[in-house]
Amino acid sequence: MSSPRSNGLRLDARDLSQFSGLAATPLLGRVTLDLTGESNLLGGAFDLRLNGRGAGLGVNQPQLDAVIGGKSILALHAVRDMTGTRIKALDLETEKAQISASADLKTKESAAELSLNLPDASAVDPKLNGPARLTASLQQTGTDWRVETDFTGPGGASLQGAALVRLVDGAADQIDGTLRGDITQLAPYSGLAQRALSGSLNVDTEGQMRPETGNFTLKLDAKAASLGIGIAQVDALLRGDSTLSIAAHREGDAPILLDRLTPAQRCRVRDRRRRTLGQRNTRDVPVTPC
Repeated sequence: MSSPRSNGLRLDARDLSQFSGLAATPLLGRVTLDLTGESNLLGGAFDLRLNGRGAGLGVNQPQLDAVIGGKSILALHAVRDMTGTRIKALDLETEKAQISASADLKTKESAAELSLNLPDASAVDPKLNGPARLTASLQQTGTDWRVETDFTGPGGASLQGAALVRLVDGAADQIDGTLRGDITQLAPYSGLAQRALSGSLNVDTEGQMRPETGNFTLKLDAKAASLGIGIAQVDALLRGDSTLSIAAHREGDAPILLDRLTPAQRCRVRDRRRRTLGQRNTRDVPVTPC
């Protein structure tokens, strides 16, 4: 039996762009990493810790670079033994974000947890004021992966998603998913959408997709209040309370088929009635249709 061997290694990369070709993606910034721990070269077991500091990290994606840029601290603890490989903790803290993850890697039974916390989401877009948080859990059963996500953010956003990804020969063969939640104020997301959004939205959607063929089915039910997308003619039609129900699908090379489209709207109009000479009383009267 081979005895464990202590390891100590330092990597000081002052220009990560030199590794862009190896990573097959643009890399920016500099990083210093210290690796310590023990490993069994014959058995393959290890207990390793990686600690590092970075500055100006980036992958040439402006919104992501804004989050991971500046000064950063990395800590990783990974273990491999007879029960499998585990990432006990992976923590990355930057000036604008905290990212944490853990994983239990086993053949056809892997699992992982991930969280991203932005104390101020304006790091992604100036219109996004306030905190944002995203959590995700992944669970493998055989060749299938189930992914569940939860997002809370500016504008009173609360969205929950779930997906079942079925793999065949390592590639996604079928994806079944749902997305449900509310956004109380859409305006903060105008920058991301590149449109002047307004109003509130409640959405409940489910669908299925075959990535190889492009086949899909989609069902969507939404409720909105004073919805606006920055197009005057359209916004005039969307004002007030509205609902929308859509069902669509596509098979093979055929065009997208709309199985159901049910818009409905409940507007509010101004009913002005004279109470006394020279005075008017204004009240809102709901009417349908708009």
